[in-house]
Amino acid sequence: MALLAELACPKCHWMTTCGPTAMLDWLRRVRMVRRDTAPEEDLLGELFRSAAPKFSCPKCAHQGLVAREAPPESDEDWGMARACQDCGRPIARERLEAFPDAKICVTCQGKAERGEATGTPEYCPRCGNIMQLKQMRSSGITRYALTCPQCRR
Repeated sequence: MALLAELACPKCHWMTTCGPTAMLDWLRRVRMVRRDTAPEEDLLGELFRSAAPKFSCPKCAHQGLVAREAPPESDEDWGMARACQDCGRPIARERLEAFPDAKICVTCQGKAERGEATGTPEYCPRCGNIMQLKQMRSSGITRYALTCPQCRR
């Protein structure tokens, strides 16, 4: 079964469910996990729960969120569904019927195919800032490259 946790704001009552990918994203935001590492599932859950007081609410900016284990869902509620590895929401039954090995939901799959941010930013190996996608044109050919806004690498 996938690792799931609920993250909640005690001030504005904002809440979300996080899968392993979302947990890693939250931990990287507060610099508790390096970009090139992925801890084991048990350790990831413990790190996530212990780092929750450092997280800031995206709705009200209150620092000090509460993390707890997501309540188990019964098989009658979910049917064949399983949790998305990126966002933690259930994958639709229709998608699992068509693609039994699917690990991410339709929304996250669409974001990945469109090249939108999926919650795992690239970091500059030199200074550690988040890299930005920059368009480069030469000889009528458009290319894209990740560059660091600070050290321009």
